[in-house]
Amino acid sequence: MKLTGFIKEHNEFKEAKAFEELLGEASSLDYDVQKVIHYLRSGKLLLAWMGYFFDIKTKKPIAPDSYYTDGLWVWPAYFPYYLENYPLCSIDPDFLAHMIDKNFELTIDNNFEANRDRMEEELYNKF
Repeated sequence: MKLTGFIKEHNEFKEAKAFEELLGEASSLDYDVQKVIHYLRSGKLLLAWMGYFFDIKTKKPIAPDSYYTDGLWVWPAYFPYYLENYPLCSIDPDFLAHMIDKNFELTIDNNFEANRDRMEEELYNKF
């Protein structure tokens, strides 16, 4: 399981970056951000909590406290929101390459359900 799109102000994981760090980090890979957003919104729900995330700058509610996956990568529900609303928000280059290799088509492999409990537990333990 690989994590992407986590922001320290929302999730205090070692893999998370401070919001200001995510802004302005340009990618060397060419991509269409709308395809990335569609990919993220097509993810399979992995874990959800009661609660809501709020935009770091505006303080407006933006997404439920939930986490999605493509079977390998895991991201928070707020990630597509920030990509859509903050154009300079960066994307992990390994995750971007992964999506490009898949032609931005999210598919869940047949082993996902067998690994789901392990992934849920691994993510849960990060909280």
